[in-house]
Amino acid sequence: MRTHLLPLLSLTFFSAGVAATGEVLDGKPETVVQVLKQAGYAATYRPGDLKDGPMITLKVSGEDIYLYLYGCKPEGCTRLTASNGYETDVTSAAVISYIGNWNYDNYTQAYIDPEDKAAYLDSSYLLTGGYTRANMVAWLREYLDDLPDFEGDLP
Repeated sequence: MRTHLLPLLSLTFFSAGVAATGEVLDGKPETVVQVLKQAGYAATYRPGDLKDGPMITLKVSGEDIYLYLYGCKPEGCTRLTASNGYETDVTSAAVISYIGNWNYDNYTQAYIDPEDKAAYLDSSYLLTGGYTRANMVAWLREYLDDLPDFEGDLP
C-alpha cells in the first residue's frame, strides 16, 4: 500500500494545467509571441491572410528568423515551424550531398527547393496539448545554434 501513496499524493499537488517544470501554455499566436519576447527575442507577429498563414519574425544577430504557425483555430495553433533559406546551386552534387549528410547528423531538417533555388533549414515544434516556456525556448535555441553551421558549411 505504501508504494502507491506517493504517486497518488503527487497527483493531488499538481493540477492538470501545471507540469512539474512550469505552466503548460496554449498555442495561441499571442501566447507564442509573449513567450518569445519574455525570452529576450524581438518578435514581430503577422496574422496572415487568405494567401499566407500567420508568421512571426525574429531579429537575431541582424538576421531575420522566420517562424510559421500552422493549423490555427481560435483555440490555438497546432505547430510552429522555424525555417530559413539560403540561395545556392541546388543542382550541385556537393549541395545535394551536404543536405543528405546534414539530415543524417542533425535534428533540424534541411531540404532543397528548386523553384526558389535555395536550401532551407527547418525545425518544427508541436503546440498541440500545450508546452512550457522553457521547452519552447530550448527548442528555438537549438535551431538558432544550427543555423550558422548550416549556412557556413553550405556549398
